[in-house]
Amino acid sequence: MSLVQAGYPASESPRSLSKVDPVAFPMEETWDYLIILDACRYDYFEKFYSLNIQGNLYKRISPATCTRDWLVKVFKDYYDNCVYVSANANVNNSPTSDSKLKFTASQHFFKVIEVWKSGWSEKFGTVHPDEVNKSVIRAIAQNNDKKFIIHYMQPHYPYFASAGVKVRGHFEHKFIWVVRNLCTHILGTNIGVKLANKIAPNDEEFVAKQIGFAKLRQCYEQNLQTVLQSVADLLSHLQGKIVITSDHGDLLGEEELCGHPCGFYRMEALTEIPWLEIHIDGLEQSAAVELAPDEILTKEEEDIIHKRLEAFGYG
Repeated sequence: MSLVQAGYPASESPRSLSKVDPVAFPMEETWDYLIILDACRYDYFEKFYSLNIQGNLYKRISPATCTRDWLVKVFKDYYDNCVYVSANANVNNSPTSDSKLKFTASQHFFKVIEVWKSGWSEKFGTVHPDEVNKSVIRAIAQNNDKKFIIHYMQPHYPYFASAGVKVRGHFEHKFIWVVRNLCTHILGTNIGVKLANKIAPNDEEFVAKQIGFAKLRQCYEQNLQTVLQSVADLLSHLQGKIVITSDHGDLLGEEELCGHPCGFYRMEALTEIPWLEIHIDGLEQSAAVELAPDEILTKEEEDIIHKRLEAFGYG
């Protein structure tokens, strides 16, 4: 599949993509467990993964540069053999009134387990990866005839090591994203993102202005090492073919930009992601049990979704 077929604008493809690096469409591949490390760059993953995990690593190209676009492009059908366990609130059970949330996960998967709700940490302002592990282990015992998509929030911002830095309040956050969206809407993604960085920096850029890009990259590395340790712990509970990959990359100071703007395809740091294949045999799993049906979101639950997304830096 060409980059344009995968959804890349012909004029905005990354500057030096290798022809041997295929675009990653996980649902076209064979696996038993698909593990998503949110905003995980290939270069950082390659540097650290072997400290915890062994497998065959390949470079892939993401079809998107943000989670919302990735979900729409990757999961087009209904997958009645898949359970999605997610620490990212973009993956939730019920539709909301927010037009930016273009993906209703419950319409695509047999079951969606919302760890962003049940495993939230006020201390860290995110979901610790160990909370994801607990939910996955419980879900496997209840659904051992299903495939699993396991979506960790790390190494995505917020950073465990940046606790104590100034963060924005709710109304300031909302105002910043109104300005950023106006910039990209009027000027286009490439020019608009750079202008927004100057006048309305996103949450990662806001942190970087306080601690510097070098420290920001160290915080990202710590997040990555933390989640890799949790993934290594989880692997002892899994069997079959496991794939570890990402939804998109992340900017960590390249051209003084941070984060992962939707549609900003031209930088490899946003598009190059890992694809690690692992084979594990020999685990005995428990019998499946029936799960309760999904509930409809109340207004209070919908507000929780927006608060969690705001904490992750989404507009």
